[in-house]
This record gives sequence, structure tokens and C-alpha cells, in this order.
Amino acid sequence: MTDSTGMTPNAPDVPKVSVIMPVYNSCEYVEDAVRSVLAQDLDSFELLMVDDGSTDGSAEICDRLAAADDRVRVFHIPNGGMCHARNMALREARGTYVAYCDNDDEFLPGLLSENYELACANDADCVRFGRRMETYVGDASRPEVSDAVPSAKSRVGHGEIASRMHELHFGSWGVWNGLYRRSFLVRNAIRFNEDLWRGNEDALFNIDVFSAANVVCLNPKIYYVWRRRSDHSSTFTFDDNYFVGYGLFLYRMVQFAAEFGLWEKNPVVCRRLMLAPFREMVGSEARILGVGMSEDMLFCAKVRTVYEGIWTPELLDLSQPQSIVLQWLMQGNYWMTAAVIGLWRSRQGAAVSQDGHVASLPEHSVRIAPDARIAAGIVTYNPDLESLRSCVESVTAQVDEVLLYDNGSENANEIAALAGDFPGVTLIASDENHGLAVGLNALVRQARLDGAQAILLLDQDTCATDGMVDKEVSQLGGNIALVCPWVYDRNAENEFKLSQASRIQDIPFGITAGSMLSCEAYESVGGYDERFFVDLVDHELCYHLRHDGWRVVRDKTSTIFQEVGKKDYAFSLPRIKQGKLIMLPYYRSNHAMFRRRDMGRSFALLLDKYRDTPLHAELKKMLAITIVRSLLVERRGVTVLRNMWDGYLEGRSLAREDVGNSPLRQG
Repeated sequence: MTDSTGMTPNAPDVPKVSVIMPVYNSCEYVEDAVRSVLAQDLDSFELLMVDDGSTDGSAEICDRLAAADDRVRVFHIPNGGMCHARNMALREARGTYVAYCDNDDEFLPGLLSENYELACANDADCVRFGRRMETYVGDASRPEVSDAVPSAKSRVGHGEIASRMHELHFGSWGVWNGLYRRSFLVRNAIRFNEDLWRGNEDALFNIDVFSAANVVCLNPKIYYVWRRRSDHSSTFTFDDNYFVGYGLFLYRMVQFAAEFGLWEKNPVVCRRLMLAPFREMVGSEARILGVGMSEDMLFCAKVRTVYEGIWTPELLDLSQPQSIVLQWLMQGNYWMTAAVIGLWRSRQGAAVSQDGHVASLPEHSVRIAPDARIAAGIVTYNPDLESLRSCVESVTAQVDEVLLYDNGSENANEIAALAGDFPGVTLIASDENHGLAVGLNALVRQARLDGAQAILLLDQDTCATDGMVDKEVSQLGGNIALVCPWVYDRNAENEFKLSQASRIQDIPFGITAGSMLSCEAYESVGGYDERFFVDLVDHELCYHLRHDGWRVVRDKTSTIFQEVGKKDYAFSLPRIKQGKLIMLPYYRSNHAMFRRRDMGRSFALLLDKYRDTPLHAELKKMLAITIVRSLLVERRGVTVLRNMWDGYLEGRSLAREDVGNSPLRQG
């Protein structure tokens, strides 16, 4: 018998088991985890350690352990997340079976040998065994302990999956308490979802395993210790990605239930599995996001989002108070639900909240059709005509129409003539300069009237690069409202740029130039706030989108070149980036003083608009950095700050008179 790679199982050069361990910044724990693996009594196994871009000395520990034991193989890769590291290691694994160990957990004696023997005796594609969970909250020295084990040693055939699902899911979806036939995973293309990094990737992986497996064996003995630490474990961090993972899990469970007739054969188990995420998030094991009513309201919005696509009256379980509360939530009663969640949490007495803010998921998402109409929009004001012509030429072949909005330029006639040179270019002319926000709103409204689903926004001196539209449109949709490019500043081309491990990166805000905006998401937040004139117009839209639950992302494959102000070099300071000491250059923007005044005015409007939200702290930090940077880097720093202060006072006065398009401050 050979596996899918043509290798004979258990041949001298083929390990019986490959143990996969992703390692990321775990220098305090990884050595103990490795020693628990190397102490296993199986006569043939290998340990694949994947250093996922660690910066704390974990990489050196991996190399030292590998040098001391030839069963250890080490791979150093840029940080791409645990799922990426696991998938990479599976491609390199040679064992007949694979096992997983997290970098801060522990294998108990006999894990490999006893479960490998059980797998071979039953020709199993997978073995599931018990685990112990030790939860450490804060600086507690004694953990909370809970065990989850199968009810009995048994063999589950493919035809028994639905009727015995309660045994397959015995309170644990983890892959680290499982043994998997490698050729089975390869043959069925079962991989970890690399878009997830905050949980639920194990559940999705195991559902795929159960869907395809001919035989799954259950072993009721505890072999694995799962250590959850509030200062280290990803399962303690509730952000958008965490809830996206739950949403994917629920939708996958719907498919799984339909495939195996789970609703008909085992409705109690089906209901329990569908409700388990909510019970875990508010139950005795979970640590809920938030420390007050406003944060719990955001939590409720996230939960409703991930359940709304699968919720039916059949899911209501009157024996579970959490499911009744979830029913309230699905009916839109956020206040009542948040109050009960707060009560549950106070009784647990140990809530842990994340640093910073990740906005709630939207209650709806967008879908960009393959044949969707895409527009491009450019706001102009006294442009250099050759630069504008290059800008228009760069995008006409990539979109269905190009819209220009001229903000009362002195060379308006020349702009009109230029627009007439291009078929498919429409000019919207204004007699005076009403500001960038007004112009952008006019462009998106016109694009929407023309049937566009998305619009690429460009500055008048910024050219679209080849393929930019297709790249960004391919990422738009779902809960992603705005896709921004990677910006290279022509005035500071040597400035250090932090590399990305994945193509898509969530960002707090992006500039307008080169960004692809969903028209539907734009409409859902009321568009650009027309109280803003030039500065922070793009920032404000991003904050509004994020507050309402949309994602703002950067696509590193989409790039633009732009001149950000009229920069010149000021000085360099040492910084640690990606574990290396570099000299980080600072540049003067040399903006005119009216821009400084406008920036101060815009900051005042932003701080007022998001005053009662978690975004407020992020904005205050950005303002503080701007003040310090202006004082230390810009010429005439005191004058710069004086103009910002004058604008700030003007913005505060305006905010009292006009709340703009904000649903947060109206009434």
C-alpha cells in the first residue's frame, strides 16, 4: 500500500507521524511544548516547527532545539498567521499521519503511540481523543480546568456521521486533539482557511474532515493539555475576524446538516451545534468583549450578523437561557440582550477586553456582480492639464465610465476641452470650490445613477496602474466596503515600508487616491460629510464605515505612485521594524497654512462626531501624533500649531451648529 505521494507507509525513511507546531513569539512556552512532543514513546516521528516571523527570540530557540535532536525540522517564514504556517508544514510533512501542537500547549504520554496504533488497527482517516483545557486569566497562578472527552472508544463509519455527530463533537473542535491521515487530507484538499486568525479555523477544518472521512475513531482518554492565556492566546481576542470565523462555521454547518440529513436524524445535536458559538461567547468559559453597555451593544451587532443567515425558529432551545436571549437579539432587541450579557459577565467576574477598537460587523453585506458596472471619479481644482490627461488615460480602458467633477477651477474651459477628447468621460462643473467632500459625493451619486456598483476614486495627479481596477474589485464585497492601494510617495521613495504577510490587510483608514468604493456601502453611511473641506475627508468616511461595521482594507498587489504634498527630507531616527534596527526618515509636508487651519477644523469635527464611540481614543492619538510631528518636523512649527488651533476652535463651533451626516450625534 502506498499513500498519495507514492511513498510506502512506515518505510524506514517515512515517519509514522509528523507533528506540526506553528511558533510565533512564544519564547516563554515553546521549549516546554517541544519537550513534551520529543518525550513521546512512538519509535518514528518528526516535529515540524514553523517559525512564523517571530521577533522575540523564539526563532533562535527553534534552531537550538533542532540542532539537538534530528527529529526536529525548522522552517522560517514571514508572518502569515497560524493557518498559513500549518498549511505550509503539511506540504513539507512526510509522516503517514499528522498531529498538531500549539506552541504553548503540552502532549501527554502516549498521545502519538496509542492513537497511531488505534488509527492503524481501524484503517482510520482520523482519530479524535480527549483534551484538558487550562484557562489562565490575568496574572492568576492557578488555572480554571475543564475536560472534554469522547464518551467511549469507538469506530464511526461514514454512514453513521449524522446519527453519531454528538460523539464526534464532544465539546472540542480542536485539531490538536486529533490524528489525521496525511494522504487523506491531501487527496481531499482539506486545508486551514488562511483568512482566519482569531479562531474557528479548527472547526471548519474538522467539519471538512468529517464530511469526507470513511472512518473516524474516538479515544476517551485525555492526551492533550490546551492552555488558554489571556495575555497570549488568540481565543481571548474578539475582533471582526473572530466573528467572521463564526459566521463561516455556521454557514458550513448548514451545508453539513443538509448533506448528512442532520436535522432529520439528530435535531437536538444540530440545534446544540448551531447555538454553541453564542453559548461559548456568553457562557462560563468565555470572556466577552466589552466592559460596558455601549461595547456590549457592538457585541450584539456582531452576533446578530453571524446568525442572521441561518436563524430559524427551529434553533430555539427552551432548555437553554442563552438561546432565548439570542432569539431576542435576532428580533433586534439589542438593549435587552446587552443588559443580560452584562449581567452574565458580572457574575463570571472576569471579563477581558481587547486593546483598541474593532468596529461591529455590518448587518448586511454587498455583492459585486461579475459583470458589474464600474466607474472612475476624479475631483479637479486648478489641475496641471498634462497630469490630468495622464490620469484619465490611465483609467479609461479599465472602467465603464470616467466622471470628472471640477470644483470651480480657473482653467475650467481647458478641463472641459480635455474631457471632450475622451469618449465615455463626463464632466460635472461647479462655478465655485465647495470642497473635496461635495465633489466626491457628486461623483458617487452620478455613478450610482448610471448604474455603477463601485467607483475608483483618483486624485487629479494620480495615475491608475495596470490591472488596478480588476485587482481591487476582486476584493470588494461581503463586509469590505473600501479597498485601498499601496501608496508609494515619489517625494520619499526610500521611506521604510512595513511589508505585509498577506495580500489583504485591514487598515484604520486609507487615502482617496486609488481606492475602490462600494456604492452601496457609501450610501449606507450617508456618503462623505460635507462639513469637511479638504483635510481628513477620506479619513472621516473610513471611520464612518468602520463604525457601522464595514471593513477598510489595503490590497498590497494594487499600487499607485503619488506626490503627498511637497515633501523634503528633515531627519532620520532609529526604529525597530520587523526585528531590525533601521533609520526611519521623516519628511516635511510643507502644506500651506490654510491647510493647517483646515486640518485643525477637521480634527474638531471628527472628535465631536465620534465622541461617544471607541473610535474617539484612536482619533485623539492621531491628533497627538500630528501635533508632535508638526512641532518637531515642520518648519515654523509654532505657527503651524497656532493655525491648527484656530481651525480647531472653528470646527468646535461648527459642530455645535451642524452634526453633518452623522447618525451618532443627531438628536
